[in-house]
Amino acid sequence: CGSNVTTDVKEKEKSKEELTEHFTKDLKSFLSYMNEEDWDSAFDYIYPKLFNIVSKEQMIGAVEQAFQSGMEMKVSFIEIDDVSAKTTHEKEDFCKIQYKSTITMTISQDMLEIMGADQFIQSLEAAYGIGAVNYNEDKGMFVIDALRIIVAIADKGTMKWKYIEYNPGQEQILTTLLPSEVIKEFDL
Repeated sequence: CGSNVTTDVKEKEKSKEELTEHFTKDLKSFLSYMNEEDWDSAFDYIYPKLFNIVSKEQMIGAVEQAFQSGMEMKVSFIEIDDVSAKTTHEKEDFCKIQYKSTITMTISQDMLEIMGADQFIQSLEAAYGIGAVNYNEDKGMFVIDALRIIVAIADKGTMKWKYIEYNPGQEQILTTLLPSEVIKEFDL
């Protein structure tokens, strides 16, 4: 009896390690595509049901418009901090992933004046946490130490994961896309 418990624990640890490796590879690829402004490739990692709310073309247009308006952004992946146990609901598997990254954002002076520096800093702090946002006024550069949560979703039993980011204040999007049991289990 005791060896079965040990085997189960070892299998779960192995599974978590495999998931962490897979998620790390996917996140690095996704962020690399984002940094290269290869939106089509980057958005291939996004949970397709999100495009029922906002089309892929609309999302690409919004990102391109921000970059054309004087914003530059680079995201450096640091590490996955935590991966939940995999949970299954109906025909899909779900994992909650918490990861660390550093976001370097440069905003043109014109754009910053239109938006208001203080207001922009407050919106970043609302998204990333107070103390996570550092602003270098001389360079117009923000450096953000981000701790983000994403939910990975795959058809049951596959490793073809797609992702959706959890952003506080956007719970309505999650409730539209994810089963309530998953939201509750992951405490989102």
